[in-house]
Amino acid sequence: MKAVLTSIARRITLFRPYDTSKKMGYILEAEVLADAKFAGLDSIKDVKPLYTNELIDDINRFDLEKVRAEAKNYK
Repeated sequence: MKAVLTSIARRITLFRPYDTSKKMGYILEAEVLADAKFAGLDSIKDVKPLYTNELIDDINRFDLEKVRAEAKNYK
């Protein structure tokens, strides 16, 4: 359990939005292009059909503080 918690603690910062002007889960086209290039798929020039940000407002319709409180109080 301790090893798992240590691993999660190190990774959790990766899940926080690094661009606070964007909502959680928002995908930047440049990120998808970079991922494609990293995967050796340089031939993909138009990544727009591969993702959508259309649902981001719906996805973010939750009370963040309530979720944090529930997580802290989980037994």
